[in-house]
Amino acid sequence: MQETIKEVRSFEKAYFNYQWDKCVYLLKGASNVMTDLLDKNTDDCLLNAETTEDVLVGCFSNKTDKAYLISNITDPKDKLSAKTELRFDKEYAVTIWQAGGKMEMQTKDKKLSINLRSGEGVFLEIK
Repeated sequence: MQETIKEVRSFEKAYFNYQWDKCVYLLKGASNVMTDLLDKNTDDCLLNAETTEDVLVGCFSNKTDKAYLISNITDPKDKLSAKTELRFDKEYAVTIWQAGGKMEMQTKDKKLSINLRSGEGVFLEIK
């Protein structure tokens, strides 16, 4: 639990700069109980993705930028890593908050690849 709190605190200042807009979900397989009740939203910047496991995406924005909270929603006891390639509408500078750390990256060919452990999430800011 302390590790989780430390990871969340690492990006809380960035997170509070945005307002929640909606959720989108990217399913590897069939719908499950958790995703059956969600609206099937789309996003104008995050166009689509390919993933090896089920992933849920929270979409956030402020006056100038967008952000995403991306979570591997598989059961942590199953230890299924989600290899996810995100496809955007254009090239972006991306700040990735993951596992208590911060990385600066650039999309390449409008794509960004991330790996998520079961139950893990990352916060992405795109500019």
